[in-house]
Amino acid sequence: MTNLYRLLFASSILGIMILSIAPLSDLGAPSFNDKLLHIIAFLYLAIISILSKFEIDKIYLFILLISYGLLIEIAQTFLPYRYFEINDLLADLIGVTIAFGFFRIKKAI
Repeated sequence: MTNLYRLLFASSILGIMILSIAPLSDLGAPSFNDKLLHIIAFLYLAIISILSKFEIDKIYLFILLISYGLLIEIAQTFLPYRYFEINDLLADLIGVTIAFGFFRIKKAI
């Protein structure tokens, strides 16, 4: 099952990157809050990364996921149809924090 989660994680990283650099006109306007989309995407990504059981300390995994969000925002500064937004990065942080918090509480129970 771990290998399935790892494959899902890798494909999700790629899918999120593609969606993040695609022109907004190609994607259509989000039907609800863009920040909520960020929270959900990074919550999902963090859950899949934890279930993948990578042999890496959880704090480094947390930092890598946030760094991935930062990388996306930096990449968007070079695109004429996208831009860096600190609130997107904060929403990514919220999603990752919720996932890691949930697993920490679950482990304590």
